[in-house]
Amino acid sequence: MNKRFSRREIEEGKVWGALSYIPFLFFLPFVLVPSNKFAIFHAKQGLVTTIGIVGGWLVWKIVHILLWLIFALFGPLRSVVLFIVDFVFELIIALFIILAIVSFITTILGKAWRIPIVGAYADKMKI
Repeated sequence: MNKRFSRREIEEGKVWGALSYIPFLFFLPFVLVPSNKFAIFHAKQGLVTTIGIVGGWLVWKIVHILLWLIFALFGPLRSVVLFIVDFVFELIIALFIILAIVSFITTILGKAWRIPIVGAYADKMKI
């Protein structure tokens, strides 16, 4: 994947690219180094990762509230259902956070790792 980026682009953009994996800092490369393809590659993935974390959390909370209301009358069953739903959503959000940490590290090392699934969405962005 590094063949499409010059050594100079990698060295100048790796810090900005790495910062883009910290939620809500993905915009920095777009604003500060818009001509650096390496940083923009990582900023797009950072944007999708942030959307995954925030979107996953919002969906989790909405589903949790709806299920709580639906199962309000079913005591023990409500607890089991909510436990399972919470566990699944926590795993999904943890996966996104782990991907962000791994991507941060690989970017600092100067590598352009295309995150599975996330990278496909990032590549479609016309920013």
